[in-house]
Amino acid sequence: MTDPHQWQLPPELDETAMGLPVPKPGLVMGIATERLSRKTWFPRDASQPLSVPDWHSFCDMVWQAEAPWPCRLITRHKPAITMDVPSDSEIAYCGKAEWGPEGPIIEVDDDGLTRLTALHEIAHLLVDADRDWPGHRPPFARSFVGLLARWISLESAADWWVEWTQALSWALDHPGWPPS
Repeated sequence: MTDPHQWQLPPELDETAMGLPVPKPGLVMGIATERLSRKTWFPRDASQPLSVPDWHSFCDMVWQAEAPWPCRLITRHKPAITMDVPSDSEIAYCGKAEWGPEGPIIEVDDDGLTRLTALHEIAHLLVDADRDWPGHRPPFARSFVGLLARWISLESAADWWVEWTQALSWALDHPGWPPS
């Protein structure tokens, strides 16, 4: 798998994954990303904190290269991130992405000042704008893995895809997870 745009799930797994109930998709995403970042070969600079100006610059550089729209990305650093959506999980949010009246916006706290978080949030902006499905589903995963391949490394992207599909398959085989 050298071209991330070709990475696909088997149709039955893709269809089932689209219907996963919240919070499973976000938990599966977090498991795969955590496993990737713990690999000894994984580039440390991808998950190390950047200065606020360096993080803004990285986001802007990626957005200008990846976005199909001619609009400016707004990036904000905040002391804490709160989500406006109810959650049944204890997920700690370090960033969020949304389309506001002034355009695409990414907000992160101190823990989100990494290249990995920037790519995650940019992937949301690239696929979530005109979606009729909740985030962290296969279209988001394909967008994120493509960004990983182009901005971190192809090896990182390939390994993340393997981790994500394994965690996804496990979650689909365990309908009672996570316990409520």
